[in-house]
Amino acid sequence: MNDITIIKSERGRDLIVYQSYTFYKEKHINEGVKWCCTHCGCLSKLYLDECSTVIFRCELTHEHEEPRNLSRKIISNSAKTKAADQGIYRPLKIIREEIVNAPVELTQQLNIHNNYYVPLIFALLPNKTIETYKNMFKIIIEKCNEFGLLFMPNLFVADFEQAIHNAINEMFPLCKIIGLATDYRSETEIGKWFRNIFGLSFLNAVEVGESYTDNFMLTIPENHTVQEFSDYLVENYISDEGLFPPHIWASDF
Repeated sequence: MNDITIIKSERGRDLIVYQSYTFYKEKHINEGVKWCCTHCGCLSKLYLDECSTVIFRCELTHEHEEPRNLSRKIISNSAKTKAADQGIYRPLKIIREEIVNAPVELTQQLNIHNNYYVPLIFALLPNKTIETYKNMFKIIIEKCNEFGLLFMPNLFVADFEQAIHNAINEMFPLCKIIGLATDYRSETEIGKWFRNIFGLSFLNAVEVGESYTDNFMLTIPENHTVQEFSDYLVENYISDEGLFPPHIWASDF
């Protein structure tokens, strides 16, 4: 009955989320506070105590769809609050914690960067299916159109997941995809070496360089593509003088 969440609207007003619907504070009454559904024309109401923590009466008559992107708003609000209160934590750590603790099931956070490695788009997705990825691209295209922009990439550097590759091929048939999906998924020496790379993010930043030298440089497969990848990794991510040194992405907690 009292499973409620308080978030901020785009204008900074308090909203209550209850049973996947949002309510705004209308007025104070003798018993406490009256909250009304934010959907225009909906007569649903909640009556809470003065602290807006306990529901003592509710009148729910929703005949409309649930608000769109509600899970994103909840996570965004919580992340912003934590970022303000706990400035010592890296934003990525806060976002990951909020995804894990989200009231809805989210499988992953997907980031889209430009060719200068600047993150431009963050997407919180409920699963990793082709349809979900296609819907994500459709929303991105729609949002770009609203700002007079054209989202029509001619090159994607994607991860090692087949669904994202298929979605890109369907949405952008003329686009070229660069990736190492086959080698990554295989049980070969190369595949295992690639997969182990991702364990570096769980080390403390000061341990990354030594671990890469001892555990990866000494065991790197004899393959030209892998050698190029390793050089790129060292230059941009492993070296303290790199574009994204370990203190940015490695775990210190």
